[in-house]
Amino acid sequence: MAENDQEKRGADRYLKREILCEGTDGVVYKAIDTKTGQTVAIEEIWLGTQKEGVNFTALREIKLLK
Repeated sequence: MAENDQEKRGADRYLKREILCEGTDGVVYKAIDTKTGQTVAIEEIWLGTQKEGVNFTALREIKLLK
């Protein structure tokens, strides 16, 4: 399986609901983890500039929200 396919599946795990905060390096979203059903905060970090129409980002879960 291609690396991009794996990244897409990981990103598809979360349903972004609202922006909690935004900075120069990325955005923190309130999201639903579709695997567990829990509400979480996820951080999307911009890793570089746009290349060939694709933005390079990293996504990580940072906190379980109540």
